[in-house]
Amino acid sequence: MKLDYLQALKRVDEARGVWILHGQEPLLEQNLLDALRKSWAKHEVERQRYDLNSVSDWKNVFNALNSLSLFSQNLALEVHGNIKPDANGLKQLKHYIQHNEHNLLVIIMPKQDSSSLKSSFFQTVEANGVVIALTANYPQDRQANIVNRSRSARCPIKSRCLDLA
Repeated sequence: MKLDYLQALKRVDEARGVWILHGQEPLLEQNLLDALRKSWAKHEVERQRYDLNSVSDWKNVFNALNSLSLFSQNLALEVHGNIKPDANGLKQLKHYIQHNEHNLLVIIMPKQDSSSLKSSFFQTVEANGVVIALTANYPQDRQANIVNRSRSARCPIKSRCLDLA
């Protein structure tokens, strides 16, 4: 399933399976990750972070997904990088998606071109998880994001105050 940033924010508490966040808007990425982390803390979900430097790092990610600590029942993994899994990793990803109902794998990537979005990795996640494009292409998108962020910070801004023209 494909979602935009605002749709994803509304579904943070029900996030399960695999989510891919990709885009070139660091503020949107940070806001969405903050919302996810807040939800995880509220629901006592253990969080781990992995940075991908090579394809072999995916092995550590899948090992972590298959092993919980003694003190947690749910796990959220943040995986940062621009490296997609190889064929074996893709097979493990499919297995994880089919057999895991409680944990969450969040993959954070830079903006992807159209050919990358058509890869088997993205197609697998889109069919069984969530792909979120972190974009704010239009001024009204940026305004909506600023208004939403100000509300969550309990410092509401009126949309008309953002009109600088």
